[in-house]
Amino acid sequence: MTPGKSKPVSLHILETALAYQQRVGSILADKYCLRCHDQESSPERASNFENLEVKPHPFTEGETLNKMSDANLTEIVQHGGPALNRSALMPPHGNTLSAADVRAHIVYIRAVADPPYEPAGTVYARK
Repeated sequence: MTPGKSKPVSLHILETALAYQQRVGSILADKYCLRCHDQESSPERASNFENLEVKPHPFTEGETLNKMSDANLTEIVQHGGPALNRSALMPPHGNTLSAADVRAHIVYIRAVADPPYEPAGTVYARK
């Protein structure tokens, strides 16, 4: 900075960076979800996947999860599987996770989906 030549600077942040929500969602998934939704065990986390009668969808299973709306995913996360006539083995997390946590978790699910998630709406360009 040149002495005597400073100018005021303003910064406007319009929305939360998506990468931040994805990271929060990843942390929440690791803490609350992957014990059942990931069939791989690690030294930090034993998987319960094989012990479940109804196998939960891995979050990478875009073929299935991409068809579900954000509203439906929110209902399942908050109220458990029975909220949408899904497995009763999926517990409700509405008293554990805040609305922002649930949103971050859904953003994470959308980010890791394979095939990639494409939201409904106007598409202006494709490669």
